[in-house]
Amino acid sequence: MIRIRLAACAVLLCLGVTDASVAATPPAKGASETINGIAIMPGVERLSYVSPRYLGIRKSYDDCMAAAQGQVPSQGECADTEFTFQDARLNKAYKAVMADLASDKIARDAAQDAQRAWLAFFDKDCAARAGRFGSNDAPATLSMCRMESTALRAQQLEDWHGSLSPRK
Repeated sequence: MIRIRLAACAVLLCLGVTDASVAATPPAKGASETINGIAIMPGVERLSYVSPRYLGIRKSYDDCMAAAQGQVPSQGECADTEFTFQDARLNKAYKAVMADLASDKIARDAAQDAQRAWLAFFDKDCAARAGRFGSNDAPATLSMCRMESTALRAQQLEDWHGSLSPRK
């Protein structure tokens, strides 16, 4: 019996059938998917599964959202408060990147163009997302999108600054 199992395993390995290839099979329609050990709900954008801690979103935001108890206007207020913090963080990181690039006009201009393009995208992207949820939830959805997008951009700029700064 053991020899049969070993032979079957050898055949499967030769054919390239492994646990990894089976795991790569898309889930059935309506079934949940797992990415990095996190169950992904069907129909939910994958970007929303980036860790809030990686993005620099504070625990106070999570606490505020929990206290909101699903009340959409309160959730929007939580997002607006966190957005103010994230926007200041983004501005600080942007200034640091621009200071790092002060001696390289071409790179500085390219960074400035990239930031302007991100700002245009940011406004349009969040407006489009919020519009999907109708008039009741749209303001809170817009606030959450703005906060999360700003936190992501702030993290990108902080990472960029870190890669430009001299190593200590």
